[in-house]
Amino acid sequence: MTFRRVYWVVEHLTESKKSGVFGVYTSIPDLTDIGIPNFLKHYKYEHLRLNLVKLDSHHKPFGTYTYAETERLFEDLQAFIDAGDFSTDEVNSLKEMLRRLEQYE
Repeated sequence: MTFRRVYWVVEHLTESKKSGVFGVYTSIPDLTDIGIPNFLKHYKYEHLRLNLVKLDSHHKPFGTYTYAETERLFEDLQAFIDAGDFSTDEVNSLKEMLRRLEQYE
């Protein structure tokens, strides 16, 4: 069995910039089908922060992204597509979801 090397950590970011972990997801489908929808039941999209982290590591996240940094997120995810961690379709589904959410904020 192969384990994923990267995980999504969903955080709730307060207006005073404090944060708390809302959930951890092992794939983009889990993030888009479970993580973000559940987050939005409790908080506004503008309070979402996504972290892309390596499992079992003491290093900083690969990336940390607020709702205002989605373009940088998609640029950074290209390296993970190239490495085979995510498919183009998965990244496109995340991109579509976040862009829809941005339209309604």
